[in-house]
Amino acid sequence: MTTSETPAPDSSDTPARRGPDTVRTAPDLRDQYATALYDTYGQQDRDRSYRIADTVLAVRDREMEQLRADAQKWADLSADTERTRRLHKDDADQYEECLRQQLAAAETERDAVYRERARLIAHLAALHPSHIGHTDPNAPEWAVVIVESPAGQLSWHIAERDMDLFAHVQPTNRICRGWDGHTVNKKYERMQALTEAPHVSALEQLPPRILALLDLPPYLSTACETAAACARASQEHLLMVPSLLARHLHERCRLTHKFTGQPCTCPCHQEGSRE
Repeated sequence: MTTSETPAPDSSDTPARRGPDTVRTAPDLRDQYATALYDTYGQQDRDRSYRIADTVLAVRDREMEQLRADAQKWADLSADTERTRRLHKDDADQYEECLRQQLAAAETERDAVYRERARLIAHLAALHPSHIGHTDPNAPEWAVVIVESPAGQLSWHIAERDMDLFAHVQPTNRICRGWDGHTVNKKYERMQALTEAPHVSALEQLPPRILALLDLPPYLSTACETAAACARASQEHLLMVPSLLARHLHERCRLTHKFTGQPCTCPCHQEGSRE
């Protein structure tokens, strides 16, 4: 070796080279940095090399501390976000359950109103010739009851759960008169007219000279009852007119008793009895 050559660092001052997979601690990095600087500046700058290495490591430590602080901040923020999400989720679940209960209560109240409505319609159907069936193609899940009142045709949609109230109403068949095209407003105009119409008793339906032959109670439920009284008068007085009136009254019978809703039991309603 010549004197002009830069001497190699003493083996006691130079750490052994480590493999790439070796974990480097802070002293390891310090020695690595110092050795690299030592190789560059030579033996006379050995202390300077370590000072520079210490400066680099100090900067590294500050950067690492900042990274750890930032990581902790984001971890805390994530934890707060999760707590807020869970809190709001619990509130949302409670709110949803409250809305579900309110909806169930509203549906129960609505069904009760529909049930009361159906009872009134069922009573009206018992007073006049009526039929019921699933005849509306736009609402096939609802039955339609059609009531043929003296003021005109009336109709309503009936929910399936209320069909038990209409057991007394005959099912719609091919000979039943279908919807006449009345609107909702027209329907209620007819109902108003039906409500305001004066009560028509047997005294107003029969001529006075015929009434003089009949022994009638103050009120009869069906036309067939009045017809029976005419038939008896025809036999007792041997007159044809009461007999003809009786036949006419049988034909216009409402088929059900006005207040009880029970079917009229007159034999004239049996199939073929009027032929």
